Amino acid sequence: MIAYFDRNIFSQIRKRERGASADDEIALRNAVKHGNFVLPLSIVTLSETLLMDDKKQAFDEARWIIGLTGRGHVVNDVVPLLIYCLRAYANGTEPPTPYVTTLDLTRVESPTPRDRGALLKTALDYKRQRTAWTDRWTASLGAWRDEQHSRLDDFLNAHTGEWLRHMAERAGVRAECERRGWEGLLALKTIRLGVVVPLILAHAKIFGNRELEEAHFGDLHHVVTATCADIFITHDGRLRELIHRAKVPGLEVLKLPQLVRRLDGVGTAEVQAR
Repeated sequence: MIAYFDRNIFSQIRKRERGASADDEIALRNAVKHGNFVLPLSIVTLSETLLMDDKKQAFDEARWIIGLTGRGHVVNDVVPLLIYCLRAYANGTEPPTPYVTTLDLTRVESPTPRDRGALLKTALDYKRQRTAWTDRWTASLGAWRDEQHSRLDDFLNAHTGEWLRHMAERAGVRAECERRGWEGLLALKTIRLGVVVPLILAHAKIFGNRELEEAHFGDLHHVVTATCADIFITHDGRLRELIHRAKVPGLEVLKLPQLVRRLDGVGTAEVQAR
């Protein structure tokens, strides 16, 4: 079982908010320790945490999250995930692992002053990459201003191929992907998340008169990064709806109490809440 947490879930467990308890934390730590459950830490979550305004709180929370997740599975950022997946498909190879092994988390847990500066710069660089990817997507909205496909299914059918071609072009593998077929590319979980979810947000803006805020883009980044998981944990109704509408095979959406009930009996109570 692999569960990806919306960053707010980590915060709610740590602060005992939204009904999260010490018993929930113990259950998670035990399940991770005994190897029956994987709780990944994403670069998206880590960079968002480190860029909090209060830097002491930021590093304290990042240290706590690293301890909860067990340090074993760090998920790559959004842009590399998409690019590596596109290039693997173009080359006819299996999609690469979503995890990175080169990140030294001890630098986050016990940072020197120099480490702090370097980590914050890296976190900001990752954020800029994600922002540039999002900006290219939002730039497409102007071309869809007079869109006639008001039904979501029609809208997705009209623009999914366009967005796939755009992404493959950016990765330098459009011709190769075209030869292999766009349907096969869209069947990949990472790519489906990176294509369908932005289009659903675009549809909501055009036909639902919803303003796209920074929080929506954060949602988008977390959903794409959840490609590593079979369960997405969030209490955010808007985010739950977004994932449900994307109809991504192999990705279930639950709330924290539902996950904890599934973990019942996985491990023992020897690990204490921190």
